[in-house]
Amino acid sequence: MRNCCCNPSLTNPDKIKEAENKKRLMMFRLIAPELQDLNDEVVQTYMDLYSAHLSKRTFGELYDQALVYYVAHIAKMNDTIANQGSTSGSAVAGQVTSEREGDLSRSYGGGGSSIRASSGFDGSFGKTAYGIEFMRIRSMVMVGVMTRFG
Repeated sequence: MRNCCCNPSLTNPDKIKEAENKKRLMMFRLIAPELQDLNDEVVQTYMDLYSAHLSKRTFGELYDQALVYYVAHIAKMNDTIANQGSTSGSAVAGQVTSEREGDLSRSYGGGGSSIRASSGFDGSFGKTAYGIEFMRIRSMVMVGVMTRFG
């Protein structure tokens, strides 16, 4: 059957959503091999829950990638908290800025003093490769606002 407006599977919103979900799930499996233990239902629940956090209009063609990396970041952070506890250094501290092995020492970045960094919103994205990639995609589509007051 040709791809045209006469093909009901191309105009049925449920079929379209099902195809989008399948595509995103495949992308998730490709980019997050360390999260393969999460079953499809859990990953889809994450996608459904966090899709409202991102704007399809803002991200445009990169929306699916942004959502998948965002969800992978959240899932990885939840996995870290589940395995190491919510007060573990990797869950609450800034990024590791230095390590020393003799007499064991580790330093964490403080996240800066901006509102975003202090709120922990942007700061948490630097804790996973998925969050870093999400921020890279976001920076491609979002224009920062500059004021003359800094």
